[in-house]
Amino acid sequence: MGEIMFGLQKHSMLMNGAIASTLLTISISEGLIRSLDPSFDMITKSWPYILQYSNSDLLTATATVAGHKIQDDVDKKIDKSVKDLEIVIEKGEEIAKEVGHAVEEIEKEVEIAIEKGKEVVNEKTDQVRVKIDTIRRRATGTLNPSMKVVVKNEGEER
Repeated sequence: MGEIMFGLQKHSMLMNGAIASTLLTISISEGLIRSLDPSFDMITKSWPYILQYSNSDLLTATATVAGHKIQDDVDKKIDKSVKDLEIVIEKGEEIAKEVGHAVEEIEKEVEIAIEKGKEVVNEKTDQVRVKIDTIRRRATGTLNPSMKVVVKNEGEER
């Protein structure tokens, strides 16, 4: 829009005040919008409205070209997004495999620890049983028939 205004001034041409005011308002609006979203293209976004209120063949042809450009841009963005998603999915699958292997290793280690724990518990249980039997024998003064104890006291055997 600025180029249009400078071109008019350069060639000493005058423009209707209402049109100049409208162009200035559009230019200011576009500047404000671009400060909020630099990728926003006001002309591209305004084509549907311009076409709706105009019957010009030139505008229709221009809109068709603009529509194809927009479609191409959208297709490129979609293709890039699909590629990015494929990369993320591949990385996710790799991580899932690594985690799966780690889980399997941990499960094996846990099984080994459980088996060792069972062995220790069984061993300690046997030791406790022997101690309990010893305490019972001492308390009751009897011998366990499964255990034969030989005590030598001045030549006697019990």
